[in-house]
Amino acid sequence: MWTFMLLGLLCASASASAIQARSSSYSGEYGSGRGEPFSHAALQLQGPITAIRVRVDSFNIAGLTMWTFMLLGLLCASASASAIQARSSSYNGEYGSGGGERFSHSGHQLEGPITAIRVRVNSLYIVGLQVRYGKVWSDYVGGKLGDLEEIFLHPGESVIQVSGKYKYYLRKLVFVTDKGRYLSFGKDTGTSFNAVPLHPNTVLRFISGRAGLFINAIGLHWDNYPRNC
Repeated sequence: MWTFMLLGLLCASASASAIQARSSSYSGEYGSGRGEPFSHAALQLQGPITAIRVRVDSFNIAGLTMWTFMLLGLLCASASASAIQARSSSYNGEYGSGGGERFSHSGHQLEGPITAIRVRVNSLYIVGLQVRYGKVWSDYVGGKLGDLEEIFLHPGESVIQVSGKYKYYLRKLVFVTDKGRYLSFGKDTGTSFNAVPLHPNTVLRFISGRAGLFINAIGLHWDNYPRNC
């Protein structure tokens, strides 16, 4: 119990002296590649982290204590940044199936805004994806068969809506920009989805999802347009 009392005192103190900071960032993953991937991205919409449960065995009590204080520092830093700054990030998805290997472009958003999109399609599915952030292309994910289509965004142009269709795999993607352009890829069959940011004046900052021979699923991450771009 004293841990959570200390957490409250530390975060209250940090919030009082907070200065404005970047609203979102990412570190990790730290650890091995084993196990099933998971994400709490959607749960952040319920509010800040208020408690943590950790199950340990008799060999890891000391490690639990160390990690508890590291988590205290991370939580208080987050509380400080959000104390005087409105939330701007939101998430939609995943849309599609649960197969394939998980991917995320979280780190690529630091290179700049989305400036171009490559989509490989065949007669049925979205086969592969690649996105350019600033001047840097992400790694290509997906299969190798099909036609590769490429669209560049104009300077200052951003994606503000993503819709599409899926059945087993993604079948269609439509990126809508703030310049009124509709960038459409794939076939118009399957279950529909439509994703827009939760907060006003925010744009698509990066994508995540699952891919194998095709694109199994996609997630959309929204935030403020990066400054100085």
